Amino acid sequence: MRALGWHGLLALWRKDVLSFWLSPLWWVVAAVFLALTGWYYLAVVASFQAPDLRFLLDHMVVLLLFVVPALTMRLWAEEQQRGTAELLLTAPVTLNQAVLAKFLAVLTLLTVLLLVTGIYPAVTAAYGAVEWPTLLVGYLGVWLVAAVFAAAGLLASTLSDSQVIAAVAGFGILLALYMLDWAAGSVGGTAGDVLRAASVWENLSDFINGVLDTRRLVYFASLIFGFLFLAVRNVERRTWAA
Repeated sequence: MRALGWHGLLALWRKDVLSFWLSPLWWVVAAVFLALTGWYYLAVVASFQAPDLRFLLDHMVVLLLFVVPALTMRLWAEEQQRGTAELLLTAPVTLNQAVLAKFLAVLTLLTVLLLVTGIYPAVTAAYGAVEWPTLLVGYLGVWLVAAVFAAAGLLASTLSDSQVIAAVAGFGILLALYMLDWAAGSVGGTAGDVLRAASVWENLSDFINGVLDTRRLVYFASLIFGFLFLAVRNVERRTWAA
């Protein structure tokens, strides 16, 4: 049964992406995200003759705080609600692959959203100069934040059968990650340095400024792996407890 391995993961990934694609929730979330980023882009253009697109990247990260929990809340909680989680665990994939397929499905949709926002720098380039290397590194940073948020949201979805609770828990985790930088400023000293080093915002800032630092890449990869690891362990715990 497990011999299908990665083919089974691909099948689950395709099923989840299609499920999102056919869901009104996805289209509402996508429309709101693109409308708000478009409105912000026009506001920046109206305020500056030469718009700094780094402001737009900052704005997208704030929107992801709300968009990602809305998408990830259903990932595992819905399977639990429908009683299909047990069937999923008997599929010809390992638990790690099942969780990874759901993570990749949401990350695929978030990647589509970010790619669509590429129209804003394209329009800017038609009328002025765009620092493409800096902007692309910035986009990489936002994509990594989206991946971290997706992994954290998936973990939250494994905590409860309720999608509402999963969404609230997911938003709480993301907000905590986002606000660590603010807490660092209040605490100060060594504790403040530790909080700042753990802050998503602090680690994103280099990307936004066009600096590609391997330490930042390791930070984001560690968070993604850590949240997915906890999600797998939590599903295992709930399965054994049932």
